[in-house]
Amino acid sequence: MKLLISADIEGVAGVVHPDQTRRGAPDDERARLWRARLWMVQEASCAAIRAGVSAALSRPLPAPFRIPAPLAVTIRAQSPALADLFCQWPGLHRRDGSAFTVEADSVADDQRPVGDVEPAALTHGPVPPAPGPSGA
Repeated sequence: MKLLISADIEGVAGVVHPDQTRRGAPDDERARLWRARLWMVQEASCAAIRAGVSAALSRPLPAPFRIPAPLAVTIRAQSPALADLFCQWPGLHRRDGSAFTVEADSVADDQRPVGDVEPAALTHGPVPPAPGPSGA
C-alpha cells in the first residue's frame, strides 16, 4: 500500500495568502479549519503507517498553496462489489478490479466525491487489511 500525502490548504480551506492562517486575523475561522485539516492529515498518515504502508508519496508544489491540475486519485475498495457501488456516483470511474478513479481540476473538487468513500479508519483507528484470496 502507498500513501499520498496532500495538504493543499487552498483546496482544503480556501486559503490563498499566509496571513489568512494566523490566529486573530480577520480570517481566523479559515485558519482554525486549516489547523484542523492538518491534524486530520497527521492522523491519517499515522494510521496508514500502523497499517503497514510501504511508501509515502508527495507532490512538489510549483507555487505556494497550489497543486497543479488536473488531479487524479485512485482508490482501491475492499471488494469489486464495493467498487461497483462507488462507481455509480458521478465522477467516479472504474479502473480495474476493485479500483476506481476520480479526476478533478482542484483538490476541493476531488474531495467532494471522495469524502464519503474514505474509510473512517483513516481518522478513527487502523486501516482494515485488504481481503486475501478465496480460501486464504
